[in-house]
Amino acid sequence: MAEIAAQRKALDAEYEETNKKHDAELATMRAETQSTIDEASHNAQQEREQLLADARQGADQYREQARRAVDEASQQRIKILEQLVAYTAW
Repeated sequence: MAEIAAQRKALDAEYEETNKKHDAELATMRAETQSTIDEASHNAQQEREQLLADARQGADQYREQARRAVDEASQQRIKILEQLVAYTAW
């Protein structure tokens, strides 16, 4: 009976030690996972910011092209009107 109690005590101690090791491993895995998640989140945020910056730059370029096209059309209109005025003055 004493031998069974000793075996039981040894098994309980082994269980506790194994449980502590598994808890430590699990904590390490959780920390590594959280670190990976944080890094992925940071990278995604940087990529988002870069995409927004690229989109803004593209929009600015299109806006500038449109402004130049409007300016050119206005200049052509003015030239045509000047020609019409000169033609009707003859």
